[in-house]
Amino acid sequence: MNPILLSRRAFATGVLVSAGAAYAAKSATPTPATIVERIQRTCAERGVEWQKETVDTFKIGPVDTPVTGVISTFMATIAVMRKAVALGASFIVSHEPIFYNHLDDTNALQADPVYQAKVRFATQHGLTVWRFHDHWHKIKPEPMSSASIEELGWARYLDNGSEGFRRTFTRPETTLRAVAEEIANRYPSASVRVIGRPDLPVRRIVNIGHGVNDVVKAFAIGDIAIAPEVREWDSAELTRDVVMLHANKGLILIAHERGEEGGMKLCSEWLTRLVPEVAVVYINSGEPFTALSA
Repeated sequence: MNPILLSRRAFATGVLVSAGAAYAAKSATPTPATIVERIQRTCAERGVEWQKETVDTFKIGPVDTPVTGVISTFMATIAVMRKAVALGASFIVSHEPIFYNHLDDTNALQADPVYQAKVRFATQHGLTVWRFHDHWHKIKPEPMSSASIEELGWARYLDNGSEGFRRTFTRPETTLRAVAEEIANRYPSASVRVIGRPDLPVRRIVNIGHGVNDVVKAFAIGDIAIAPEVREWDSAELTRDVVMLHANKGLILIAHERGEEGGMKLCSEWLTRLVPEVAVVYINSGEPFTALSA
């Protein structure tokens, strides 16, 4: 096995076997604050120092009331909140923001009816939402890409030494169309999009982040790049120009949620061992797009 890629069970277990047993011995039901303290302590044990400047903070709800259940999800949407209430869970660990911007800055949203409805729902049902983004990405092996590799079945293609979120894969020659169809089927996703010749020969694939610089770097070392959520006016248009200049490159675009949902399922398994006193449940927040046939 590639040393940078652990099995799901090995990753989720990590250093938490002894920690879970110790926490289970405690009779008091944990609060959101005590659960976050456990997360911070465990991250430190895995070499991840907690940053002073981070988006990994509480977004809404009480932090010192007993938790009735924990939800792990990509994003705490209204739909996810409703499912949490139906399951009797009061604490949601969300990878992405709940108020529509990276910092969850709500100053411009105070009069917005959607924001007000979300706050009202969370308050009425005693929900607490905490974001787990920056430090979850810093754990090694990087959990989001590790889960994605497992979902796609690409561990055998992973290049030795390739680690972090931006990983590279070398596989027997195939085509851009075939890779895109494979991704669409295995995630699954109804909104996979492609820029480039469908019959483009592909051997080297680069998984990238959201920025145009990532696309440039990927094209320097690979045949195609796979990107979860990029801006069309830079990354997509750059790729179109690359293709028009007859470079044999391609870009596969997937929904941000599809590329990272598996990582939060892995997080639920990680949290189950960290918070043994209550149930921990993963909720799929779902792909935001609907594909309409012509």
